[in-house]
Amino acid sequence: MEEQKVPGAMGQEALPELFSAVRELQRAATRSELCRRAVEAGRRCLGLDRIGLILLDEAGLEMVGTWGTDVRGQVVDESNFRAPLPAFISEILKSREYLVVWHDRELTNRDAQVGKGWNAMAILHEGDRVLGWLAVDNLLQHMAMDKVTELKLAFYAQAVSNALICLRPS
Repeated sequence: MEEQKVPGAMGQEALPELFSAVRELQRAATRSELCRRAVEAGRRCLGLDRIGLILLDEAGLEMVGTWGTDVRGQVVDESNFRAPLPAFISEILKSREYLVVWHDRELTNRDAQVGKGWNAMAILHEGDRVLGWLAVDNLLQHMAMDKVTELKLAFYAQAVSNALICLRPS
């Protein structure tokens, strides 16, 4: 029987970078530190351009910022961001998707258009409940979105979800 290999970096080559990112999440002592580490590790270990971690408020009606990446690639505190959940995002979250990718679209930073490329939402779940999402785009290096990157991002979002759940006070 011939061995079947997973194409590209989702084979054994991807495991060390995913493992490293997950280990980084486990070192967090607070929710804010976890959110910052999620952005930093996602960029460093997975090679993603810009990541922002957005949570939902308890009622699921507002977006609550945590940490993100600015247009220069710097990790920034976005905890002062709070806004009503737009209807189109609410519909996406109700669809129970884990990853949504848009290609060839305007990229924004705080509602200002800053470029063009792909944009993704990797949704954070706790069972049927949505915790928030990782907002990711390719503004800085313009890397292509391929199936390998999609799989890594979906896996990473689940790891971030689990870390958020584990960090919750009992």
